[in-house]
Amino acid sequence: EDQDNRLWIGSFDNGLNIYDPKSAKQIHFERGMNGLETNNIWNIFEATDHTVFICTGADGQGQNCKLTINRNLFPFFEVRSKSGISEIIEDQDQQMWLGGNNSMNLWEFSPKNRTAKELSTVQKKETLTLELFKKNQFLTKIPTGLFRQFDIQKIIKDIPENQLPKIKLTEMFLETVKKDKAGNIWIGTWGHGLFLINPQTKSIQSFKHSAAIKSSIGGNHISVIHEDKNGNIWVGGGKETKNLESPFFLDRFYEEKDSFVHFYPEQSVYGYPPLIGEDKIGDLWYPTALDGIHHLDINTHKISKYNRANSLIPADGIRALVIDEADNIWMSAEKSLIRFTADRQSFIEYSEEQGIKVDKFEYGAGYISKNQTIYFGANNGFHFFDPQVVLSTSH
Repeated sequence: EDQDNRLWIGSFDNGLNIYDPKSAKQIHFERGMNGLETNNIWNIFEATDHTVFICTGADGQGQNCKLTINRNLFPFFEVRSKSGISEIIEDQDQQMWLGGNNSMNLWEFSPKNRTAKELSTVQKKETLTLELFKKNQFLTKIPTGLFRQFDIQKIIKDIPENQLPKIKLTEMFLETVKKDKAGNIWIGTWGHGLFLINPQTKSIQSFKHSAAIKSSIGGNHISVIHEDKNGNIWVGGGKETKNLESPFFLDRFYEEKDSFVHFYPEQSVYGYPPLIGEDKIGDLWYPTALDGIHHLDINTHKISKYNRANSLIPADGIRALVIDEADNIWMSAEKSLIRFTADRQSFIEYSEEQGIKVDKFEYGAGYISKNQTIYFGANNGFHFFDPQVVLSTSH
């Protein structure tokens, strides 16, 4: 029993269990999770500084017991992989699916059992874009070869050939994909603008930036597509190339006029937004790679910035952002996680001392599931946690 009255239970061949009587939750760890090297747990001891020492042995054997240190194993959990995790989605059965940006690994993660399985690997190093269309069916960049894939060719097969773009969608760099509440499919590319596919009318529209047309989309390099609570579509990305030194844009789409309203028309803001979060009152929050986080008041359209020059935010380079049901804003920096409190008064950083051990978090790799579990992808796996458990943990 530790100093917070949690019970740590070591098994002979089934890993480690932690039971919290306050929340009545049990957490299970197996080999490979949070640095646990084996499922054979011999002894557990907690020091006065909350460091937990776990004595482990070779699986199924009683010799070669060695000491490992797992500092603050709870409440942040880590799953390691050989490749980075940059895409995270959830299906109807609340199973999590995670994809790599620099390799074609696809992972299935069970939150209930806290186990992760690598389902397929494609040797070709191409970007993986995931979006759930039907149960266990995804849209990906490459036309063949991925587990339970939903081929983009199936989406556009009924669209007349004269309506299709001159460059095949399968040959473009697909950066982000969104299926809206009406069933339309939005495809953001890097360099070829935005596409809107309407499966009902079997039509496809292309939106590209034009300096001569003020109401055209703000740029052709799309990094994020977001549908807000009122069904409005927001699009953001780079005005120029995929370079953090280039300015970004954030636009709202007006369906009636097939036009875009720009929210950074005269400003040069750098570090394109990879995600957009929406708080309880409908305001938008989004991370930037060089300028902290930005807040868009949905009523006044006023933009506020929180960076190291004007606030106590610990970092300017924010990689991903999600908002929990209590209105706390959780974000990933390069090597740490940050919480912006619901009253918008304080920034709290969680780093290695609290069990966050990463080389770097990935851009855009943030997700909050239906049961409010938060996921952040890193270059060597992913972290997940229950925000309420984090907030209730005294240390």
